[in-house]
Amino acid sequence: MFALPWLSTNIYLGKIAITNGGDNYWITGASNTLTDRYVWDYTGSGPHSGYEQLSSDPDVLQAGTGYWVRNLTGSTVTLLIPPDNSGGWFPATSSAGSGIIKADIAADGEEPPPPPGGMYPPDPSPKSEDSGGCFISTISGR
Repeated sequence: MFALPWLSTNIYLGKIAITNGGDNYWITGASNTLTDRYVWDYTGSGPHSGYEQLSSDPDVLQAGTGYWVRNLTGSTVTLLIPPDNSGGWFPATSSAGSGIIKADIAADGEEPPPPPGGMYPPDPSPKSEDSGGCFISTISGR
C-alpha cells in the first residue's frame, strides 16, 4: 500500500515508475514485469464492491488516498513517485535531491489485490519511516 506523500498534489498514474535497481519501467508500461500495471483504489462503492482499478496513464492518483500495487518478483522493487506532473524526468535519474519519492515494495506477502467483486481488502502490512526527506513505505507483494 502506498499514498502520495504531498497534501495537495495529485499525480498521473503514468508518471509513476518502478525499478529493481537495474531495470526501470513506467508502472503502466507494457514492458513492466516487476509489478501489476495497475493500482487499486478503495472508493467505498462501485462496480467492484468498493474498489476501482486504475490502469491508464491519465488516471489521477489523489493526495490523501491509499492505493495497492502488487510486486510480481521474488525480491524488493522500488516505486518512484515524481513531485509533480511536469514530466521530463526518467527513473534512472531519480534521487532524493530531485524530489522524487522512493517507496520499496517488498516481495514477502501472499495476499493478492482485491478480486473483481472485492469481497475483502488486501493485507498491505504497511511499515513506513521518514528517511532523509524521502517517504519510504514497505509494501508486501508476491
